[in-house]
Amino acid sequence: MKGFKKAFIFIIVLTVVQFIFAVYPVIGSADSSAKFNNPGPVVSKNEMFGWIKDLCAMGYRRPGSAGELKAEQYIFDKFTEFGLQDVIFEPIPIQTWDPTRWVLTVNGENIPCFYIPFSPFTSSSGITGELVYLKDGTENDYEGKDLTNKIVLVDIHFGLEYLGVNLTGPTPWLITNWDAYKQAKAHNAAGFIGILKDYFDSNTYYAPVDNYGTKPIAERDLTGLWVSKSDGARIIKLLESSESVTANITLNGTRGMVSTSNIVGFLPGKTDEIIMIHSHHDAAFYGAVEDASGISEVLALAKYFGKIPPSKREKTIMFLSATGHFYDYIGNRTFVEKHRYDLIPKIVVNICIEHVAKKYNNVNGEIVYSGRNETGYILSTGSWLSTMVRYAAWNNNLQYSTWIIPVPFGLSFFDTDAKNYYDEKIPTVSYVTMPIYLYDLIDTPDKVAKDLLKPIAETFIDVVNDIDKTPSWLLK
Repeated sequence: MKGFKKAFIFIIVLTVVQFIFAVYPVIGSADSSAKFNNPGPVVSKNEMFGWIKDLCAMGYRRPGSAGELKAEQYIFDKFTEFGLQDVIFEPIPIQTWDPTRWVLTVNGENIPCFYIPFSPFTSSSGITGELVYLKDGTENDYEGKDLTNKIVLVDIHFGLEYLGVNLTGPTPWLITNWDAYKQAKAHNAAGFIGILKDYFDSNTYYAPVDNYGTKPIAERDLTGLWVSKSDGARIIKLLESSESVTANITLNGTRGMVSTSNIVGFLPGKTDEIIMIHSHHDAAFYGAVEDASGISEVLALAKYFGKIPPSKREKTIMFLSATGHFYDYIGNRTFVEKHRYDLIPKIVVNICIEHVAKKYNNVNGEIVYSGRNETGYILSTGSWLSTMVRYAAWNNNLQYSTWIIPVPFGLSFFDTDAKNYYDEKIPTVSYVTMPIYLYDLIDTPDKVAKDLLKPIAETFIDVVNDIDKTPSWLLK
């Protein structure tokens, strides 16, 4: 609790300092295009949106899939076209997990379902057991229960909790009671079914994407399925009206070894100090927001800065399109390990851009467009770096749609694709939003906040220009 108070006080003080900088310009970044070389107009939102649609048209972009391999070649070709140098693929071998059939029956009745990614596959006849409903799956719910060879049913909740308070609402990448799955295995359950209680009425939830990528065989410990809120209610009614309920979980598929790749390219400057710009190209499904939109920003910046001759640039700019967000961040983890002694020490700032999204609300189970865009969050380390970001956001009319949040090193909630670099104590700027449909099949191009694509690119052009002219010691 004392540590939380200190962090909270630090953030308040840092915010006040940034406000002082914001009302009294001291670094002059409010008009970067006037200060530094301007190679011409920024890429249009239509061109950026075209890149997003191209990536989505390639199909599901799960690591190592045919769709992802097409995306890798597409990005490689764009990097080359935009004048990046030393553009390369950096292959990463992975164990694939390809489901082909998933079925749930309860007392013989078919219930629509979806797989929990990287669950163990079953035989063709599946796993059969008595169904036990444990509500939220807390330790108290599990206490005293004999679950051997039984199938556990649990309500799944989303959000970021602190001292029992949900601080974010239904944020899909944060399952508040994922421990219920682990408890089921610990209590010798045969299988697990999660009711997506806080979700809109869908079961195509491709998550969580936690530590399975670190295992020799990419597989969880217990076969599991998701069901929608409405189908979960149907199952609970069956339980309430029957003395005994039997469920069968079937999940079939294949595994194999393939290669997935990071794509890296450079725009050299006068020094070998590096400004890093990145996002990830893999996706659970079509991945328009998560993360073709982030890649469109990376491509826009690559095209813009590719027009500037190296003699006009103080620092080198490195662009990374990472694989494996949906394989426990294996792309970024591997990049850090591979380049720990050559590139990583040279990175003066890491810039990560993800999820340019429209806001949709869950209205009685239906996903409904709110008429506005998702609030963006720019997490930034360092007072001076945060000030640059604040100026750039104001200058490009993002101040009303984006929160600039200073983050001191050491806070564990820095959980974006920038995390691996933040953990290396590299000064970091990370743009992200948290739409509820982020890991769902419905993440299609209509969910992208098209009108924000260009302002975000312009904001980060200003940020990069300012970083380029700032001594690296001042950015820490």
